[in-house]
Amino acid sequence: AQGISAQIVLHRGGVDSSHSLHLATRQLVPAEMAGDSDKQVTPEVIAQHQKELDSCLADVEAASKKAKEASAQALETAEKCRRIEEETKKMIEQFNTGGNK
Repeated sequence: AQGISAQIVLHRGGVDSSHSLHLATRQLVPAEMAGDSDKQVTPEVIAQHQKELDSCLADVEAASKKAKEASAQALETAEKCRRIEEETKKMIEQFNTGGNK
């Protein structure tokens, strides 16, 4: 099947994440193509295709925004986990050295 691919690159704190978003389009089978041989490109056909393209691009933009938000949240969560891990290591070290007396 043919499709439209959009490359989404997220930048946050020096970390780049690339994600490909693939939006599938309907592919005509030979029987359907035979019926299209008498169609012509008209301003109406172009307008309809432009409308579909705009809708598709809006979907890509929305997905990009969601991906950026998810990436930011994941980085924030990872930082919280790192801080908790460091605090836990310090507490274990204090416990093992008798620093909790």
